[in-house]
Amino acid sequence: MRKTIAATGLLLLLAGGWWWAGMPGLSLIPGGNASNAALPRLRTATADRGSITAVVAATGTVNPVTLVQVGSQLSGQIRELFADFNTRVAENQPIARLDTATIEARRAAAEADVLAAAAQIAVTRAQAEKAAADAAQARAQIEASRAAILGAEATAR
Repeated sequence: MRKTIAATGLLLLLAGGWWWAGMPGLSLIPGGNASNAALPRLRTATADRGSITAVVAATGTVNPVTLVQVGSQLSGQIRELFADFNTRVAENQPIARLDTATIEARRAAAEADVLAAAAQIAVTRAQAEKAAADAAQARAQIEASRAAILGAEATAR
């Protein structure tokens, strides 16, 4: 049993040594079995004297010196933009132009609503005048009926 364990251990040791020797770039002996293809290729250059230009490449957020909220009395889609972020603008200088198609459509709809309301007012006035005329005619009929009743009562006495 001991001989079997020793033979198995020796066999494993030999297999490990064979694997180690076959690995590219690995060797216990300097200049041994290491493959030159596994080594990285390095570029070399001669050093020169000269001025150095310093360049900083960085990522991050650039914050404005002053941040101003700009608002509008109207809302809509922007058709033209005359100023961008961090652009200097003068007083009363237009910053953007809105697309007026939706505003014009809303204005036309409001004008149509006004005309419809005016027509409804005219219809309601005409109905009120007709009702007043009908009421006057009904009062006249009531008075005529009362007069007929009084005349009939006078004749009956």
